[in-house]
Amino acid sequence: MLRLYPSLQALDPQRRDWLLKNRVSVSLAWLAGAVVLFTIFDRTPISNIPTLRTVAGVFGVALGLIWAFSRARTFRLRKGPLGWLVLMIAATLYVELSRYASGGTFTLSNFIQWFQALIFALILIDICRDYRSVSLLLWASGLALCVVAILGLAGEEGVQGRAGAETFNLNVQAYYYGLAAIGLLVNVLYRWPRIGLAGLLSLIGVVLMFMLMVRTGSRGGLAATLVGIAWVLFFMLRKRNVSAYVMIIPIILAVGALLFLSSDAVLRWERTLAGEDYGYRDVIWGAALDMFRDSPILGHGGGFIVPLGELTRGVNTSTHNQYLMLMLAYGLVGLLIWLALMRSVFMRCWAYRAHPSAIACMGMILSTMVFGVGGDLTFNRYYWVLVAVAANIHVLCLAFPVTYQMNRGRPMQYGSRFSKVAAE
Repeated sequence: MLRLYPSLQALDPQRRDWLLKNRVSVSLAWLAGAVVLFTIFDRTPISNIPTLRTVAGVFGVALGLIWAFSRARTFRLRKGPLGWLVLMIAATLYVELSRYASGGTFTLSNFIQWFQALIFALILIDICRDYRSVSLLLWASGLALCVVAILGLAGEEGVQGRAGAETFNLNVQAYYYGLAAIGLLVNVLYRWPRIGLAGLLSLIGVVLMFMLMVRTGSRGGLAATLVGIAWVLFFMLRKRNVSAYVMIIPIILAVGALLFLSSDAVLRWERTLAGEDYGYRDVIWGAALDMFRDSPILGHGGGFIVPLGELTRGVNTSTHNQYLMLMLAYGLVGLLIWLALMRSVFMRCWAYRAHPSAIACMGMILSTMVFGVGGDLTFNRYYWVLVAVAANIHVLCLAFPVTYQMNRGRPMQYGSRFSKVAAE
């Protein structure tokens, strides 16, 4: 191994030993990072094969195969988010196979799409039990964000003055920018008052994310981000960073408001509040609720997009609402399991709420729940990265300890860099 990779000699001994002893884990982490990175090019197909249609899909299949042959046999079911996700996969399989056996509506391509997304989430949660995998996923997400931001800045305005990267859905871009803004703001408040170069770049990044989000014209993305930021501002308040709330936060909010008021996005909000423009969502949601009443317990399966499209646009269409999407696909059973999963993830972060990483994850989760009102999340890989990292938040807290005074109670410190990070 050292002969193949001479650069390993220069690494820290403990990190080099981990790379040598955990080659499969390293491969899984790199493949997961590649999936996350190349997701931004999902609108550029390379084949007509469902699971290999995009570059990210190819890496995803490789990731699933390597995980199945190397880790599936030693996979242990644990309580919490992982248990709820496994239950969701089992419920999906049961509903779809029973529908197929009874001669009901069953679409193989849609079933594969759902199953692939849930298995990807399962693998992410499993490999994120090591902080090195978490770090690599976050680096891949950050690199993807930089590419999307560059493409977004270069994008030309389209319908209703909306602009962004052409290779990526605008609403998903706004969601991604919102998560980044929340994380960068936490970094600024944690480092304040001595923010250094990293804190200064984070501060610039917050403003840039707001600007890019406004350019997308996404109403749901903006509302969701504001909810996450409000949570972060409340829980990151400390005596040592009060000056940031007086000096920096008002400036950021003022710049954000100025960017918003000077864009075409304000017109979309005015029409929405006046009941004139819901982006066709009111029609889709009305038809979705009618379909839900026909099968409220088990839903219509992943192929619901076909009958829903026939009732609305005449082509296959989704609900543009995560809650309705689950209700149509797998009924109240699927919705309740998903809500239990998100609650479990949030409460795991709540247990480590003195750590800035946990505060950032909680803000992102709340933002995600709001974004789900106007957007789909099941096939959003960045959403599943958030779930995987938040489900293993103890890994970050042990690997990157911090000590500071909480709002109430004693100072809190979490672990050391080389503590046992694969805690149950």
